[in-house]
Amino acid sequence: MVPVITLVGFGLFDRGFPLVGTCVEIGIPMLILFIVFSQYLKKFQTRQVPILERFALLITTTVIWAYAHLLTASGAYKHRPDLTQNSCRTDRANLISSAPWIKIPYPLEWGAPTYPLLHISIAAFHYYIAALFNCS
Repeated sequence: MVPVITLVGFGLFDRGFPLVGTCVEIGIPMLILFIVFSQYLKKFQTRQVPILERFALLITTTVIWAYAHLLTASGAYKHRPDLTQNSCRTDRANLISSAPWIKIPYPLEWGAPTYPLLHISIAAFHYYIAALFNCS
């Protein structure tokens, strides 16, 4: 799971990584904890279920959110610049209050679907080859 997230994330590297740099106190521990959970502790299992292999990102996000709240509550950002406070403090980021909790998309919200002829031809060709190998 982690290699897939990593490969998808490389395409978003130029958008996401500068945001990690705006709050180093939270960003760097998040990266380190994610790597440790997903790569080094992935063999940890409970009842034959690889918990950290499947839920490494979810567990890391939860732990880091608790850590960020602890830093905010302890006053670690009192004498920091406003930019750092706006990106690091959990009470000033307004992430919880500004997030839409339930959003049901309506049909064709992002426009009508498009089906290019080349993509249809490639999919049909792959289906034909798969059916040929399946029947023989």
